[in-house]
Amino acid sequence: MPEEKEEKVEKKVKNPLSLKVLVIFGLVVVLAAGGVTFAVVKFILPQSQPATQETKKEEVAGSYLDAGEFITNLADKDEVRFIKIKVVLELSETKIDDEKMKEKEGVIRDTILSIVRKKTSDEVHGSEGLSKLRGEIKEALNKKVFGGKLMNVYFTDFVVQ
Repeated sequence: MPEEKEEKVEKKVKNPLSLKVLVIFGLVVVLAAGGVTFAVVKFILPQSQPATQETKKEEVAGSYLDAGEFITNLADKDEVRFIKIKVVLELSETKIDDEKMKEKEGVIRDTILSIVRKKTSDEVHGSEGLSKLRGEIKEALNKKVFGGKLMNVYFTDFVVQ
């Protein structure tokens, strides 16, 4: 019987020691995880943050102006081809003066029509052709009407026949 008491005493002595080791090991793991989290937040995330800020700037839109629908013939020589497009203009200004836009409507429509009429069906075919047409319209309208305030040109309908 006294031997059993000695074994229990030895077991009791071993348990607090192993408990201390577990607590110390747990603290080391928590501190290491905290250090890794701090390093990621402090050094890795700030490097990718400027791209996020640029994206947010691009997402901020101005106002939109519906330039209307255009139906005209294309410059194809071998056969008669038509194009039908609906154009929406994105301006950097947040508010558009409706009176000013009504005054400029004729210039806007004429500029778009004169650019589109000069194109052949091959030139407006595909995404590259659309991109070039969009760029030409944007450049011409910025020069004639908007003074650099036109941000983008969108085609909401585009049919070549």
